[in-house]
Amino acid sequence: MKPKTNKAKWIYTPFAAIGIVFIIVGTVSAFDTADFKKTALETTAVITDIHIHKGSDDDSDRYDVYIAFDVDGKEYSGELKHYSSGMRKGGNVQIFYAQNNPHNFRYAGMGGLLERCVFLVVWLSLCVNWHYTLTRHVQTKRFKKPPASGRQKDHGNIS
Repeated sequence: MKPKTNKAKWIYTPFAAIGIVFIIVGTVSAFDTADFKKTALETTAVITDIHIHKGSDDDSDRYDVYIAFDVDGKEYSGELKHYSSGMRKGGNVQIFYAQNNPHNFRYAGMGGLLERCVFLVVWLSLCVNWHYTLTRHVQTKRFKKPPASGRQKDHGNIS
């Protein structure tokens, strides 16, 4: 007889695996940013340009934000790897830059922290749901309840 596969396990396992990968990547990214900010200096940069790349629908537009800032009388510029709806050309934005290499800079704001937290909560919820579903599935297979009367049903067999 062919063993039964646990369908719930096969449905939720990829989601849990992807969630774990995102949690690991997010954690590494958060520690990298925290380490960078320990030694970096903060300054105000000016938004010099914003390029908008239109996607196939209204929700898939991509924004490239370009900034310039001065360090010890020398101007540095480059693309900021962050965009928020309040950013405008000529506006100011807070950044951190590496002391020994001002070309290495990052956005000083939250940097998607709220989005990362929401994403983490969603994936953790899916993992908990996956675990609960598997546990419940195993328990219902292992501990089937007997009929209400406590004895086997008679299917009309005459003894």
